[in-house]
Amino acid sequence: MEANARCNFYHPWQGGEQKQLPTPGYDAYQPVWSVQNKIAFDARAIGQTPNDIAIMNADGTGFEKITTDEKYDCSAPQWSPDGKKILFNRSIAIRKPWKEITKAEMVQKKKSSEIMTMNMDGSDIRNLVTNLEGEIAPYWSHEGKSIYFVTKQDTLQALYTMSMSEVKPTLMFTLSGIIYSVSISPDGKYSTYAAEREKKSAVYVMDLRTKVETKLLGD
Repeated sequence: MEANARCNFYHPWQGGEQKQLPTPGYDAYQPVWSVQNKIAFDARAIGQTPNDIAIMNADGTGFEKITTDEKYDCSAPQWSPDGKKILFNRSIAIRKPWKEITKAEMVQKKKSSEIMTMNMDGSDIRNLVTNLEGEIAPYWSHEGKSIYFVTKQDTLQALYTMSMSEVKPTLMFTLSGIIYSVSISPDGKYSTYAAEREKKSAVYVMDLRTKVETKLLGD
């Protein structure tokens, strides 16, 4: 994914006026808010790879990169519900412009994907899940005691959950097609997602108890 835009955020308490927050020398994207009014996002030197994760205050002050290991590409941060930890993706870094990365290198990069967690200051980095391929960004459960993530299995994509107190993910269901924007309801009973199947896109909801899928919108 290439990005050449700086982060822009809306401040409702300023009447919806758009304010550009400074990320000097960095491309910045995939921003997420914490309950402590901080922002985490992907950051990388302009026109270069790999990504790191950075944070700043909502007013644009306090910019800080919190991942700094040159061996890895870190991306897709997600704050825990209490704002104390960050969930993120990590894979090996390929130090080339995006357009020069070969297909074989991209396959290698995907196969090295891991799901990690760390404290909000970048300390106590821990590995949660390894040996993933083509996973969609992981995210926290509503109460913050478990995580969800999607990974590819041959022609199917599978949704997993894992308790933070366990060491093995649990399969919830598998889906055909290309899956986007998977979300679990706060009560954990339903999942919504967008799926592209036979060149048609639609939004679905699945009852996680019965495994019955219902189309909400689309062809």
